[in-house]
Amino acid sequence: MRFSNPDKSEILRRLYWERRLSIRQTAAVIGMSYQGTRGRLLKLGRLRSKAEGRTRYSRRSFSGEDGEKSYLLGLRAGDINAWSKSPNTIEVRVSTTHPAMSKLFTGAFEKYGHLMTFAERAYLQGHYRWQTKAHLDRSFEFLLPKPSRIPTQTEEFYQFLSGYSDAECCLCVYPKANRIRISWTVETLDARLIVQIKNKLALDGFHPVLYRKSQPDSGKKNHKRSSARKVKIRIRLNRTAEVVKLAKILRCYSKHAEKIAKMDLICSHPRGKWSRFQLEWKISQEGQSLASEYTRKEQKEHIITENAGVHILGSSASLVQASSLGCTSDFFRRAKTA
Repeated sequence: MRFSNPDKSEILRRLYWERRLSIRQTAAVIGMSYQGTRGRLLKLGRLRSKAEGRTRYSRRSFSGEDGEKSYLLGLRAGDINAWSKSPNTIEVRVSTTHPAMSKLFTGAFEKYGHLMTFAERAYLQGHYRWQTKAHLDRSFEFLLPKPSRIPTQTEEFYQFLSGYSDAECCLCVYPKANRIRISWTVETLDARLIVQIKNKLALDGFHPVLYRKSQPDSGKKNHKRSSARKVKIRIRLNRTAEVVKLAKILRCYSKHAEKIAKMDLICSHPRGKWSRFQLEWKISQEGQSLASEYTRKEQKEHIITENAGVHILGSSASLVQASSLGCTSDFFRRAKTA
């Protein structure tokens, strides 16, 4: 079979870089000599190093997009761990009890490297959690240090905050005096980062509140830590209009299915009587059937969730059937001025 030059170059690239064939194997498949194949590959870029030649699965370099980088840094500031596994490999990992977080991790890194997912016992007896990790190339070195500063550009900041929120935030819908109340909360030990987020939100017209929360002592004899590391910092938005405004912005960048559903819930029911809200929720037959299917599936796979049924405050708020907000190119500008 004969190929035109562009076709042959693409086939060479796929065989050599994606299917990980050797030069000799590639030459046999393409019908060229060894030297001709080697020279053609050099014209396309470079040859694999010895370490890359020992790599079983293909990898792709980071796209370089600022928005994607900001979102990944937000995840890194939260639940994602990263370290240099070898001179040519960076391993990123997440351990979670939420299937939605495992799917988020898969969607973020599967196009860049090989993913490994397995279940392991959680810290609660009889429960399990997902352990998912990916092996990436050195273009992801920006994930090695845990972020200590927020992005300076406004849109990149909210992309960073969306990743951080997907990893760490709690979106709550709860009753107070038979009225619907909503809030957005993040609790962490990273006081420096939280203060920066608080100051940036305040500049954009929000009114976040900071709280200090002391952690209880573990009771271990060798547990001698500084008092600064035992204090958690909590940032919270309580004003309904501000929570809805922030949810609309983060909704454009979020990739966490449970958090997206909670933001849809908040935006569709920001105010009103709690009793009426409960009634509307209970008569949603589609939501009930989805909850039943979700519960059966998770019980079968032995994956722990915060709440297995249909509860307003639990992780199963991802089952809310809500209208999509939609994100146009000028959405951020309109949401900010709303």
